Amino acid sequence: MGDLTAVQAADLAIMEKELGASGVESSTVIMDELKINYEDEDDNGTRLDLGAMYVKGSDKNYFYSKSVTFRPLSQMHQYSVYNAQEKKITCKSVLIKNFFEEALDTNGTLRCGKPSGKEMREMNEDQRAKYSGVKNQRQIRGLVSYTGVSSSGEEKTYENLPVLMRLNGQNNYQVDASNKLSAPFETQFFNQVPRGTSMWNFNIDITTKRRKSAAGKAYYTYEYAPDFGTPMPIDKDIFDTLTMIKKIIDDENAYVEGQYYKAIKGDAYEAEASQVLDQMHESLDADYEDVA
Repeated sequence: MGDLTAVQAADLAIMEKELGASGVESSTVIMDELKINYEDEDDNGTRLDLGAMYVKGSDKNYFYSKSVTFRPLSQMHQYSVYNAQEKKITCKSVLIKNFFEEALDTNGTLRCGKPSGKEMREMNEDQRAKYSGVKNQRQIRGLVSYTGVSSSGEEKTYENLPVLMRLNGQNNYQVDASNKLSAPFETQFFNQVPRGTSMWNFNIDITTKRRKSAAGKAYYTYEYAPDFGTPMPIDKDIFDTLTMIKKIIDDENAYVEGQYYKAIKGDAYEAEASQVLDQMHESLDADYEDVA
């Protein structure tokens, strides 16, 4: 793998902000997903390890492991509403780097209609319950490496495979014994990234931990053990992966923003969009005439 050029190194600084990778500052492409197994057996009745991790993609033969090595490259947040009856997402927001950004959504509102954090804190429990269907998901994209074993005993090794980790529920936010809200990914890794570096300079060893809800239901959370010993450089392969991730985020946000403006403007949006395209074509024609 070759070194980055000076131009790529400059572009990297821009990507660091756009992909939410800085550790010091207070599509058409579908990525495979790193997931936690909640099935106790496969379709053939073979026992599976609950809490083991696996990569879910086009290959339905999954390979499980109790631990993986992960190099995070991007951290974003997204609001969404899922309709269980229709089995689809009925509203989603743009991907945002932090909660200071406006989370425009496909319904023409912000945060899928959920009030701001300050407004939510001022509500009583019944008022807050009205927005329980609006979920906030942390999306971590990066590279996973591990050797997994399938239910049939076959082994497979993944080396720096681009994947998406979707952090929901207790994997996104937890309330500690003092009733303080915290985000495990932030407290165990992101907030500890050494000054002057980015999160993509380090690997994390990830395992899972079995927990129980107040209702006695078992669930698993990711546990992060970062390696801050020696920062890893960004080579050409990593840069190409960052470029791919940026395109995924840009494409998603372009779609959501289009739906947002369509929702708030209705038919007028279609007419306005058509007018803008006509003006762009006229401008391009003029440019070609100047060149000729």
